[in-house]
Amino acid sequence: MRSYTLAEAVRDLFGFKLADYPKLKDQLNSLVRNKLIHMDADLISHRNRRLLPELELTTLFNATLLLALFPDPAKVKLIFDDVEERQKAARLADLIVINRQSLLEIIHLNVNAAIFVNVLATPDIDLRKHRLDNPFEILPQILLKGDVGLVDCNVARSASLTKGDSMLRCYLDGELDIAAQHAVRIILAAEKEPSELVKLARHIEVEFGAAKEFSETVDLLFGRAF
Repeated sequence: MRSYTLAEAVRDLFGFKLADYPKLKDQLNSLVRNKLIHMDADLISHRNRRLLPELELTTLFNATLLLALFPDPAKVKLIFDDVEERQKAARLADLIVINRQSLLEIIHLNVNAAIFVNVLATPDIDLRKHRLDNPFEILPQILLKGDVGLVDCNVARSASLTKGDSMLRCYLDGELDIAAQHAVRIILAAEKEPSELVKLARHIEVEFGAAKEFSETVDLLFGRAF
């Protein structure tokens, strides 16, 4: 069974040179370090390098697609490993890819977009064995040169962001508290906002509430312990 360097695998899967996109290269290397992507030591050439087994190609393929939506490698690993995180990701992907295509004007989606979301939302399908359908005509990492996130592409194109763009950008950047502030304003004006935007705001509000509750519980336990 064949083995690949990371660059060779990306070239065969997506047709581009990984060295030209250092941001994506760093993200994929992070996924190797956090053990989502498994690589073996090269014992044949005696060079200090690691090789990707052919069985890992599907994991690499799916992780690369998910990084287009969720640029944090730690979050991508959680999507693979945690059913609840995967469901959250699927709901958000549905809101972004299916219902909020206007948010991603320069990202060209294809007919696989709905299938991508449906498979992502099906926890019985193993993301390490079943390749997601690529919803992108061209990977966002290629169009954006790897320098900005998928949502941030609109920041570069427009000086004024819609409320939805601001909220979603903060959410994907990991600024959940700020995203929740945007979400509250959208929910308060729900009758005047598009229904898909309100759904996204409610999703973020619920996730922020759960994160806040967890943080308060940890603080309480820590206080009791000491």
